[in-house]
Amino acid sequence: MVLIRQLPGLVQLKMMHREHLFVYGTLTDPAIQASVIGRVVQGEADTLPGFSKTIKRYQDGSFPVIVPDVQGRVDGLILSLLPEELLFCDLYEGRDYHRIMVKLHSGREAWVFL
Repeated sequence: MVLIRQLPGLVQLKMMHREHLFVYGTLTDPAIQASVIGRVVQGEADTLPGFSKTIKRYQDGSFPVIVPDVQGRVDGLILSLLPEELLFCDLYEGRDYHRIMVKLHSGREAWVFL
């Protein structure tokens, strides 16, 4: 991804490092993305093999989670985020979730919250 900054009499190009995050629950919602990340992210559809999605109950409500399942698969979206946007997602998910790197059906690697 390239960011173009306009300065008086000068255009500066800067390569921006991106992190990929596979989302399957609340972070697929554009309103939640805008609230957490600060913008709506156009995701790309992909599938996570080896996991199944279920609902887990917490004190503040019920939320989707994924669990290992050799025959399972979870459909979701890959979001391309700046490193600081990924940290906002860490804060949003809180202590109940942890982030791991996975390989998706497409062959791409991405972070996912379990």
